[in-house]
Amino acid sequence: MDLLQVREGRIISPKGEEVRLRGVNLGGWLMMEGYIMGGRNIPEHIFKKEIADTGGKKALAQFEKSFRGNFIKEGDFRHIHDLGANCVRLPIHYKIVKETHWDYLDQALSWAKKNNIYVILDMHAAPGAQNADWHSDSKGKALLWENRKCRQELYRLWSQIAQRYKYEPVIAAYDVLNEAVGDNLQIIKEIYIGITKAIRAKGDRHILF
Repeated sequence: MDLLQVREGRIISPKGEEVRLRGVNLGGWLMMEGYIMGGRNIPEHIFKKEIADTGGKKALAQFEKSFRGNFIKEGDFRHIHDLGANCVRLPIHYKIVKETHWDYLDQALSWAKKNNIYVILDMHAAPGAQNADWHSDSKGKALLWENRKCRQELYRLWSQIAQRYKYEPVIAAYDVLNEAVGDNLQIIKEIYIGITKAIRAKGDRHILF
C-alpha cells in the first residue's frame, strides 16, 4: 500500500494510478451508537453512566473492554475484503485518543493492512460535540463552536493522531469532523484551518475529508 494523494479531483497512488474507495462504515465500535447496538438513541456518556450507576465503575470497565474486544474482530475485515470492498470508515470518539487507547486503533490498522483494506479515520465525536445530537455524544448543545478550550483540545488530539500515523499508508484519509453543524462561519473556518495546521505541522500528508 502507498500513501494516497489527490490530483485533479481524483484519489491516486504515488504511482499515478487512480484508486476508487469502496467500503463500509464500522460505526458503533469505537464510538458507541445506540441504534447500531439495538438500543436507545442516547449519548454514549449517558448509557455509560447508567451502567456505572447500576453496576459500578468496574462493571463499566469490564463492559467496555468486552464490547470493544468483540464487536469488530479480524474476521470482519477479512469478510469485508471478501465482499470486494477495499476500504472501511472507522468512526472514533475523541476519548479514544485522549485516553490513549491506541491499541484499538493500532489493531484495526493492523487487521486492515493484513486484508489489503484502506481505513478512513473519522472524528465522530469531538470535544464539546460538533452538533447537538446524541450521535456526537452531545448533551443537547454543540459546544465545540462556543468553547475555545474544546477547539484547542481537538487540535491537540489531531496533532497526536498525525504524529503517530503520519507515515501509515493503510490510512486513506482523515475525516476530520463528522456532521459538523454550526452557524458561525468565522468559527467554522477557524476550526477547519486549525485542524489542518495541527495535522500538517507534524509532516502528515494524508488526504483530509
